[in-house]
Amino acid sequence: MALKNADNAAALVKDLQKRGYQAHVKQEETFTRVIIGPDVSKSKLEKQLIELEEITGSRGQLLKFKPLNP
Repeated sequence: MALKNADNAAALVKDLQKRGYQAHVKQEETFTRVIIGPDVSKSKLEKQLIELEEITGSRGQLLKFKPLNP
């Protein structure tokens, strides 16, 4: 999910973390992205997509995790 308001994104992440999700924010140029994961279980993440759509009203997508190189 991408939000223009960084405070709203941070509040959403805090709520999702309270619900047990591994939620994070990633600041982009003009918006803040809310990210869940990473997780090695694709089936678990697919199930979470459905749950998250019910919670947020927004449809998510699975993205391949790309760790940063040190």
